[in-house]
Amino acid sequence: AKWGVPISIAWYAVRQRTRMGSFKWGFAVPLGAVSVLCGLIALEDLGTAVLIEVVSVALPLRRGPGGPTWRRWLRSDCWHLLR
Repeated sequence: AKWGVPISIAWYAVRQRTRMGSFKWGFAVPLGAVSVLCGLIALEDLGTAVLIEVVSVALPLRRGPGGPTWRRWLRSDCWHLLR
């Protein structure tokens, strides 16, 4: 699972590249799926679950040559979530 989850997130980002700019499809959906998996892993090994979750959060936030996605999210559709 340590190697499979980041590879799966990268695969998802490539398949959904047109939607990756939105908060919902670029961050919330992949993070929700990873969180469920990490919850199951945490029952056995908490350190592994935390490592997988941190890497999975970092991948969508800092992706490729397009630059940091979180800056675009702050300027657009998720600003109301932070207030």
